[in-house]
Amino acid sequence: NYAILLHSLVEQTQRAVSRGIKMLTVPKLKTFLVSKKHRMILDMITNMSNRDEIVNCCITGPTGCGKTELIHQYCATTKRQLYIHDTALDIDAGSRFGFTDLVGENGSQHTEYVPGGFLTAITTPYAVVHISEINRPENEKSLNSLLSILDDTRAIYINELKETVKVAKGVTFFATLNEGYDYIGTIPVDEALRGRFYKMELGPLPRANMELLLPLKVGLNAEKSTQLLDLVEKLSTNTQEPVYISTRDVINIATLLKHDLPIIIALEMVLLGAKKANNVVESLLLQEHLSGNETFDSSDFNKYELMTQRSGV
Repeated sequence: NYAILLHSLVEQTQRAVSRGIKMLTVPKLKTFLVSKKHRMILDMITNMSNRDEIVNCCITGPTGCGKTELIHQYCATTKRQLYIHDTALDIDAGSRFGFTDLVGENGSQHTEYVPGGFLTAITTPYAVVHISEINRPENEKSLNSLLSILDDTRAIYINELKETVKVAKGVTFFATLNEGYDYIGTIPVDEALRGRFYKMELGPLPRANMELLLPLKVGLNAEKSTQLLDLVEKLSTNTQEPVYISTRDVINIATLLKHDLPIIIALEMVLLGAKKANNVVESLLLQEHLSGNETFDSSDFNKYELMTQRSGV
């Protein structure tokens, strides 16, 4: 009886919460910009979910372009509960759904199946399940258990429960992934799995939108925002070795600038690394310093001083 099974899952979920297993939450609303095209897609997804149609959407794009935050803000604006499942933690197919635990006291013990957050999420009406890094599983065969959940079967047999668990009404699945040679530890997504998703691609936020976002999200003033975005544009359009700077990178740099850190140091802290074209960044920073865009003497950075006690919390 499916009603009895659901009641059992609810009871076991309450015990799971007491064991510290992460459950579903509605994310907080934050400042986030979405294109009209993506807004239309998200509205369509909501309408399909409301009609209990199959909704699986895979969001691709370079790191730091807002894939995860888009899902969070979709849930925040639609008041839907979100569960984030990290595929990299899947040891096997069964570990995604729950585990068997030894319970009891006073010498009387027995084993009990404790449903994990994923199983709780797919049995929660209108929940949103974010399958994060779907191309980075610990065991790639563990992804096979998703196939029947994502197609029109919309169910899976749980051996420990001796029951077939159905996906609840209106549940929406989002997957995110980074693809390319720069992302170590990823695998090609099986075509049978990829084919079960609609696709949505994100990219870096255009400059005009960044000019709007930085004051709203970070509180950076117009002068510093313009200076930062000028440098970002020079780096990303460098003819010899263009440097990809993500929306996340720009926000992180802007956050440091808001706290009065010199822009040279802020860019170094965020951009300098094996994949950030160090020579290009350093060359541009030197040019900016020599052109007078910075009002301080960077040679002072190489001087040492005695650390003394500062005011803290």
